Amino acid sequence: MSVAVFGSINEDLVLRVARTPRPGETLLGTSASRLPGGKGANQAVAAARFGAKVAMVGAVGVDDSGARQIGNLKANGVEATAVTRVQRSTGLAVVTVTDSGENSIVVVPGANGDVAGHHVEALRSLLRQGDILVAQLELPLPVVAAALRVARGRGARTILNAAPISDVSDLVGAVDILVINETEAEVLAGRYGLAAADPRTTATELARRLDVEVVTTLGANGVVMAGPGGDAACHVPGRAIEVTDTTGAGDTFVGAFAAALAAGGDPRKALGLANHAAALACTAPGAQSAMPSLDDLIADDGR
Repeated sequence: MSVAVFGSINEDLVLRVARTPRPGETLLGTSASRLPGGKGANQAVAAARFGAKVAMVGAVGVDDSGARQIGNLKANGVEATAVTRVQRSTGLAVVTVTDSGENSIVVVPGANGDVAGHHVEALRSLLRQGDILVAQLELPLPVVAAALRVARGRGARTILNAAPISDVSDLVGAVDILVINETEAEVLAGRYGLAAADPRTTATELARRLDVEVVTTLGANGVVMAGPGGDAACHVPGRAIEVTDTTGAGDTFVGAFAAALAAGGDPRKALGLANHAAALACTAPGAQSAMPSLDDLIADDGR
């Protein structure tokens, strides 16, 4: 089975700072770097590093950044023939990373806003029965909805990473697995009138209400998963690590999880592998630059 990623492609401008600036405050940073990014591209690279056959569908600009992003995808073993170049600047994310490893991100979509129906048709030609589609919410929502429906029609399993959080009511009918973090879970629970609860209960109630499998990542506390029938959620504990930079950890989780499922892995084992991958991604700076491979996980287990 293969993984198709329908999503955003950005260049990340990463600024290292002592702490997050307050409103109206100017801080001196310690470094700045331009790195490949975008939730879609990040997840595609993560899946490829875990051995999946991956194709990316999206758009970049005709600028130098666009050329760099396509080159980066190819260098990481991701098929990029369905990535088009448009007359807009490539998406940009400005990321501030503090000394404690926490990050804040502002995204300017750029070319990602030009992803449209012809990209959905390209996706249709890529997918086969049993493949996995991974999508996020950094593209226009109607196009994401169309991509999910096409994937379902082709017999693919669909994973939606509902980030940045938005209204998913028009999407969940074509979603098999909804991946969100703890904050996103709380927002969704509030939108569906669910009472505040612990993450396990929230995942269970969301799974029942939306009739999808819900995976909620909890950072240092691991991950929970609940079945669409409202089955009690299972919990995979977090791993003790020394955090350097959390940028891209969630994308690492999604990509590794998709790759493990594409390889025919048991969902609970896939959760454990993805949780381990996300933890290791926090031990080095950057998003894609910090993403581990399966060999890295094996080596880490052997320490």
